[in-house]
Amino acid sequence: MHSSSLILFAVVLIIALQSLPISGKAVKSTATTTTTTLAPATTKLVAVVKVPEKAIVKPAGKVSKKKPKKPKKKSKKPKQSPWKVPDADQKKLFNDYKTILRAKLNARHQNISATYQLEPVKYGSQTVEKSILHHFLIKLPDSKYAHAIIGTEKDAKKPAVASEHSASIRRTIYDNLQAAEA
Repeated sequence: MHSSSLILFAVVLIIALQSLPISGKAVKSTATTTTTTLAPATTKLVAVVKVPEKAIVKPAGKVSKKKPKKPKKKSKKPKQSPWKVPDADQKKLFNDYKTILRAKLNARHQNISATYQLEPVKYGSQTVEKSILHHFLIKLPDSKYAHAIIGTEKDAKKPAVASEHSASIRRTIYDNLQAAEA
């Protein structure tokens, strides 16, 4: 008889503990009494179960709503080196891609004659992960400038073959060199 009431108390206690929240917030509780009558004996079991309710907890003092200042993140965009006059190696790279660049320029800017010699006026480079972007400013026949970009591998053991996918011409045609360098 004594063991059956102990078992019933344990069951009620387990059910009560499972219904409690596991957060660290303060909980307002209300007491509920449960009366159970056992069949063989006329013993009444009274259990107090706490039922959690959401409690509103107010802070003790004023809390600043301002977020702490974070240090500014550095731009992940790689910076281009300043424009300079191309040297012999850079002119050789440009000459390797000259036919591809001429075809792409003709698609955007139709008044370039076939006899006009494309020459780079300025050169800049940009390193992006495992590749180098070579930027060239090309003087056009009407005293305007086009921006060409050629991509090569950074640590290439042998020079790559010039391909159409490695070269591009920007859409903007610049009226003067200062505008193109900006």
